[in-house]
Amino acid sequence: MDIIPIWRDYQIVIPSSEEYVDFEINKIGYNGRPTQIYSGRAYKQPGNGAISIVPNEICAPHVSMATANLPLTGTPIDYPMAATFNLTAPNGFLNAWIFSAGWDYLERVAGRGSDPITGIVARDQTVLFSSYRGEVKDGEYYFSKGGEVLYRSTFSYIHPYNVMPLHPWNYPDADKITATNGVSAVEYRIADDVCGNHILYYVNAYGGWDSLLVDGAVKKTDDYTRTTYKQAYSTQYINYPGVFQLSRGTVCLQNDITRKYSLVTGWLTDDQASRMHHLLGSVNVYLYDRLTEQYVPVVLTNSSCEYKTFRNQGAKLVNYTIEATVAQNFTRR
Repeated sequence: MDIIPIWRDYQIVIPSSEEYVDFEINKIGYNGRPTQIYSGRAYKQPGNGAISIVPNEICAPHVSMATANLPLTGTPIDYPMAATFNLTAPNGFLNAWIFSAGWDYLERVAGRGSDPITGIVARDQTVLFSSYRGEVKDGEYYFSKGGEVLYRSTFSYIHPYNVMPLHPWNYPDADKITATNGVSAVEYRIADDVCGNHILYYVNAYGGWDSLLVDGAVKKTDDYTRTTYKQAYSTQYINYPGVFQLSRGTVCLQNDITRKYSLVTGWLTDDQASRMHHLLGSVNVYLYDRLTEQYVPVVLTNSSCEYKTFRNQGAKLVNYTIEATVAQNFTRR
């Protein structure tokens, strides 16, 4: 069965002589048991002989990724964020398909690898580390506390677009992760007192995966675009099963919902702020919610990246507001 990126419109067409069809969509869990995520009604568009449903608009918020399915070093990345859904309608129509948020669409850009903006990670966060390029073909990473190495592991040389997931929660006593190939090293400080619930994962300018823990305020907004058409208006009350009235003059066929996020970083040093272009200029960004444990593909809409410093900001602390739009619209019909 083909894997369908959730941002790709995928239509299910139901031939019907009726003007509408009631249907439901279920998510199939790892245990094979379905969980209903949507129950609604789809109307036939004027002039069409069939009813069309675009399920990715409904399923997108329910595509997530289990930690165990994160890409491993040297392992081809197929569809670790996939989820299986099916649709049923009163006429017995059933279709199963697989949607994925698409971590297999990694940007293969030659470069250095990870270059984290702050290097601060939460205890429950998965750290995606991309190794630096260099002459040394082997390296190591280790968890440490106060300079004492608690756990050490080696890795073979990998290209920056391959990903090594590191799991701080496996080492509750560690306060730092260090990854090095003998030429360059990347350090992450493990923090237990973080208050932010959102993490941005992104491909940086070197082609490696990095992440930014968002410490500041996060605002979520839905923008609506309504599709309507007009018909002859009648004051006669029409009663169909389950329908109160069909005689209105203006009918709303659907609402296209664009979800937007405004995320404020924590206070940054001049050195950290100088790396913000890696995130703001990225074409491959995912927003992770620590509460729902869901990854959502987003497009950053900031039109520029100002290189801020303490001095050029009037001797004030530096932070950034990141504007993000979810990479597909949701629709209510």
